[in-house]
Amino acid sequence: MSAREDARLVDLGFTRYKSERKGRVSAVVSLARWSALRALGARRPWTAKVVPVALVMLAFGPALVVLGARAIVGDQVELPEILPYDGYYGVIGVVVLVFVAMTTPELLCPDRRDRVLDLYLATAVSPFEYVLGKFLAALVPLLCLTFVPQFTLFVGNAIFDKDAFGYLRDNADIAPKIILSGLLLAVYFSLLGLAISSLTDRRPFAVGGFLGLMLISAGIAGSLVGLYEGTPEFEIIALGINPIALVQHVFGNFDDEGISWTWRFGSWLVVVLSSSLVLWLRYRRAAR
Repeated sequence: MSAREDARLVDLGFTRYKSERKGRVSAVVSLARWSALRALGARRPWTAKVVPVALVMLAFGPALVVLGARAIVGDQVELPEILPYDGYYGVIGVVVLVFVAMTTPELLCPDRRDRVLDLYLATAVSPFEYVLGKFLAALVPLLCLTFVPQFTLFVGNAIFDKDAFGYLRDNADIAPKIILSGLLLAVYFSLLGLAISSLTDRRPFAVGGFLGLMLISAGIAGSLVGLYEGTPEFEIIALGINPIALVQHVFGNFDDEGISWTWRFGSWLVVVLSSSLVLWLRYRRAAR
């Protein structure tokens, strides 16, 4: 008797699903939520939580120092604008880069390494929804660095001002600029970090690739600017510097290099579209 003829059904059991069926949007939100928590160290050893938490604290550091000084001094001394809003990202730029390098690889590399992508796609999640969920998982934590600290500084400055409502009225245009700046940086670095991470299943390679690309592009940009005098537009090649310089234009503080906002934004748009294309090419056939 062959193995096939000897096969028999021993038992059959199933359990009915009695909970609420929430649909595809809920699946994407759930994927984004748990992916973000894992990238930040949830359900992992405490050592995995140290770096993300430390980087978030460093991002809030400048705002807390300025507000702490204003709280101590009060109205006794007129403090100049120690930390202007348009200069905040120049202070925490390295923190943002390291945060992206440490968190975005954790969103994609483990799934590729452990080959569990097919399990996701066997459910109601399509390749596009999978990438969307991972993008949201990268975007929301990054907004905690690019938006929340600046907004905290803005609200704190209003609270410690002699006339809080007057400060808010006179600086009503600052809040939209903070929101726009935070979104520009978060979208840019989230997509770029995910695109690089999608090229490998090894997390160290993704981290090194991202940081290496930032350093190499900055070096190439500096060399070209020095080699071809009078052409500062080469600076837009620096992938880690250009988006931060673009924020200067958002606040109306045009840089001294004479590079127009169209060059800055054009480079931002090229990187965002190129990163999106890489992710689409990497995952469009994932379900096949």
